[in-house]
Parts: sequence; structure tokens; C-alpha cells
Amino acid sequence: DSLKLTSQDASGYKVMFDPAIEVIGGLKREVLLDFDLSKTFKPVPASDPLTATTYHLHPVIKVAVLSESGEVRGVVTEDDGTGALVGVVGASLYLLPPGETDLNEAITSTATGAAGSYALLGVAPGTYDVAAVFGPKTARLDGVVVAAGSYSTADLTVQ
Repeated sequence: DSLKLTSQDASGYKVMFDPAIEVIGGLKREVLLDFDLSKTFKPVPASDPLTATTYHLHPVIKVAVLSESGEVRGVVTEDDGTGALVGVVGASLYLLPPGETDLNEAITSTATGAAGSYALLGVAPGTYDVAAVFGPKTARLDGVVVAAGSYSTADLTVQ
């Protein structure tokens, strides 16, 4: 019904870079600003978002230097009933700290597109777990290692 803006309507959005980005003359730096919509809109009352009448906008923006971060890419599939695997469009993907099972604690998330493909960009180097959810079907792949300047593949089959 209504959307209440915080102080950014008067002062603008502030994006803090942590760690700071070093700017060196003559060198190009590509920066990813990832606007996380799943964490940006806060329903009021928070205890029942489906009946909320007001939402507060608290932008959550993740910043990553692309040359210092990596990616997780893959395809989410499901059995089509004949034993063949087909891509799932619209599955939700979650990048989690190792061992984390609460999807609300995801570091980042996305959804699958055409043919079930997805990409999680600007991921800090480290080891992560990847979870996929499509309705009641789920899949998980633990121990996905991400290195700076490259991508890791995490294909999942929901069941």
C-alpha cells in the first residue's frame, strides 16, 4: 500500500567500500554494485510480510572489485519424468557460508534464467555452499571453492 523512504530521499544513497578500492592512475578498475532486492524492502509489521501494509526501503548494496573476486556459475536441472534432465527456469540460488542451512543467511542470491542457467558475480575468494530451491524441490552442493579472477561451476539437480 505504501513505501516509506529512509533519509536517502534528502541525502542520497551512501555506498561504503570495505575494503577501500585503491585507484591507481592509468589503470582500469571494474566495480560491481549488487543491489539486493531480497534484503532491501522491510515489511511493517515484520512478523507477517504477507499482510504488511507498509514497506520501508533500506537499500542493501554489495560492492566488489571484479578482478579481486570470482563467480559461481552453473545450471539447475530436474528430472522431466522420463529420466532426462531439463533446465529449471525460476529456481532460487543461494550462496551460503560453509555449513549454513538458513537461506536467510545467504551471502548473495539469484534466480535461474533460460535453460536453468545462473551466475553469482562478485564473490569474495573462499569456500562456499550453494543451495537451489524450486518449489518443494531442493539441491545443495557443499565446498565450492571460488578464486579471484575466475569462475567455479556448481551444477545442481533439484529433487
